[in-house]
Amino acid sequence: MRVRAAAAALLLVAASEQPETFANDELGLEVSFPAGAATCQDAAAKRDRVAMFLDGGLDGCEQLDQRPYIEIRASENSEKFATPQQAVAELCGSARGDAPPNLSFAARRSAACRSDSPDTSWVDVFVVTQADGEEVAKLDYQAQLHTTLERLRDDVVAFRGFLAHDVRLTRPEWVDTTDSLCQSARTPAEQRECGSKRARRAEAELARREAQLEKIATPDQVRALDQARDAWLEYRRLQCEAVASLQASSDCATVLTDERARELERILDQNTSPAAPR
Repeated sequence: MRVRAAAAALLLVAASEQPETFANDELGLEVSFPAGAATCQDAAAKRDRVAMFLDGGLDGCEQLDQRPYIEIRASENSEKFATPQQAVAELCGSARGDAPPNLSFAARRSAACRSDSPDTSWVDVFVVTQADGEEVAKLDYQAQLHTTLERLRDDVVAFRGFLAHDVRLTRPEWVDTTDSLCQSARTPAEQRECGSKRARRAEAELARREAQLEKIATPDQVRALDQARDAWLEYRRLQCEAVASLQASSDCATVLTDERARELERILDQNTSPAAPR
């Protein structure tokens, strides 16, 4: 299988017990690892690829496919994929399946897919976003979760938080297009004010999507939506508390709120399209 062959061919160096920041200024990728994380780095391609193990092992990088890990990479878009959707289709191939929801690079336009090994319990989840191009993007940013069916649910939670808070895209074009509210924010006070504005805007957008859904929902569906909202608010609180205990991340709630609004927008689109059941 193509995914297995690509992973096995990685040229990696020894794992490290020390926390570190992996960065590639040319390709605009910066990743922070928790203290004590075991990592392997690609020594051959300008440090554009790094893996973090999820099993706590510190015994090197041998037999990579037999250990759960998260891999992050940045690379030139040599295959000329026009969209992230095309890139994940190539990654997962005929084994492409439904990816877990709400997976993206820090709320950026992304695509994801899931590929299950037909002979083992190993699963690969890929997320791709792109930058620096008009008709064809010049750069691909790719994340991969390699884990087992038994670990998948918990590792997806870690993967989602890692993408949202520990992976940063630092090229100027990303900074400029991240959010128009923050283009001129330079001082800490301006950045805090920008963060507050983004949080208020995210909450307002989520409320608008919820109201739109309630208009087309039955009374029973409205009650179910209210229960789902209560559960999601508790998840957001617990998730952001967990992230804060690992690494300061003041925009945790905003990122999750943006993701929730996009998920409701997808549900709205499915239920208001001409082909939607009446």
